[in-house]
Amino acid sequence: MFVFNHLLCFTDYPLKCLCCIASTIALLVVIRRCCFQKSIEVSPKKAIVITGCDSGIGLEIAKHYIKLGFTVVCGLLDCNNSAGSKELSELVRTSCISDNNRAHLIKLDITKSEDIDNLLQLLNNLNKIDIKVWALVNNAGICVYGELDWLTPEHCDQQILVNTLGTIKVTRALLPFIITAKALRLGDFARLTKIMAKHGDNVIEMRANLNESKRKLYGHYFDAFHNFVLQHFGMVSPPSYEESTLFRDFDRAVLSHSPPPTIVCDTIGFRIYYFIVETVPINVQYIFLDLILKYLFKWTSPGCGDKKT
Repeated sequence: MFVFNHLLCFTDYPLKCLCCIASTIALLVVIRRCCFQKSIEVSPKKAIVITGCDSGIGLEIAKHYIKLGFTVVCGLLDCNNSAGSKELSELVRTSCISDNNRAHLIKLDITKSEDIDNLLQLLNNLNKIDIKVWALVNNAGICVYGELDWLTPEHCDQQILVNTLGTIKVTRALLPFIITAKALRLGDFARLTKIMAKHGDNVIEMRANLNESKRKLYGHYFDAFHNFVLQHFGMVSPPSYEESTLFRDFDRAVLSHSPPPTIVCDTIGFRIYYFIVETVPINVQYIFLDLILKYLFKWTSPGCGDKKT
């Protein structure tokens, strides 16, 4: 019995050491974040450029930093009729801010070079009065959700133009201002934004794009897939912006002298999920995702050609 206990303690020793080391590192990280993290001075001389302020996260972040005291350049697809343009204009008019020149609303379609040139002209004009770009929030984006075979050429082109090429164009244009910037990675806020607002229209376009043979091939799977998406999208989305870590995490990126290289902004469930997906081999990722879909969301693919009964 003595030998057994002795061997048990000996084999547990490396594990205990690792736990102690991990706990110490975690404690030091928390202490550093809470006690030694210096914040920059909030000033209207610092400008934050935000794309996609017509609604959702872009609009909320713009309001947050206008109220906080920064100069905010708000990029909008529609400067006259979008919810964002009206809300931001009202914010300036009713003025919780003393200086109306701290909020700049500009038409910005990130796929159009002329709009990006106008943005650069505005930033250069601000630079002449000693207002420097402090941060860029690449928020503008679209989502068309479905199997590749269902998407129309326009669906594919538009997502690449906006989400990839548009973001690259804006970032490249602003590189002289943001060359030393850090990154913040957003998680799941689908329930709070309008990212899925056009999904119904997209489904109609996908269905019309399928020829008769493909409709027979996919059968009931097409409808089952989209019903599942509409029921479960935003699965870890917070119930409101106020109950999320959105503003806190953005402040860590914007207000800190030395923010982390990457900040994941989402619920603890998503952070754990993202950590697992990033660290395990790709074949394990597929197994993990299949298990989540099957047992957590009760999803089993009907399979191509299955008929609705």
